[in-house]
Amino acid sequence: MRYKWGQIYFAILGAAAVYLGGLQFAGAAGMDVKALGFIKSIEELNVLFRRLAYMNLWEGIVVFLAGWLIIWGAFQLRDTNGLAEVIIGSIMIFLAGIGDFLKMVFAAIGDPFAGKVLNTFPDFLRGISPPYSVATWLIPFTLVIVYFIVKQGEVQAEQRGRQHEG
Repeated sequence: MRYKWGQIYFAILGAAAVYLGGLQFAGAAGMDVKALGFIKSIEELNVLFRRLAYMNLWEGIVVFLAGWLIIWGAFQLRDTNGLAEVIIGSIMIFLAGIGDFLKMVFAAIGDPFAGKVLNTFPDFLRGISPPYSVATWLIPFTLVIVYFIVKQGEVQAEQRGRQHEG
């Protein structure tokens, strides 16, 4: 039963990653994402997709492809290969999100080239405040894969135990 709910969960997560990664890529490429968004809240989050930067292009591609990997593996979650695909997609999202968050934290600490080596604490908090990138928002949802990794390890240990008994 847990695999059925896991398949549904990761299919939805993968679809969200494909959609949001595609929007981020389109927004970074200069397209109007309001026309692409069918969700009303996309208008509120439009600032996430309007940053014209090469990092946003790459992050959009990474999140988009990670979403496809997660979808692809979600329907074979009981199999080791399907689980591995979901793990790789989750790691891709995790690395893109952590990289963007660290970039934001290091920029908020200070800029020695602008004459300010260390920011004050309120300036630091202002520097790490939202809006966060799409990958950063998806990180907590990808951590569910840890449960399936642990359960897969238990199943494999049980199978090895049966082989050694027989």
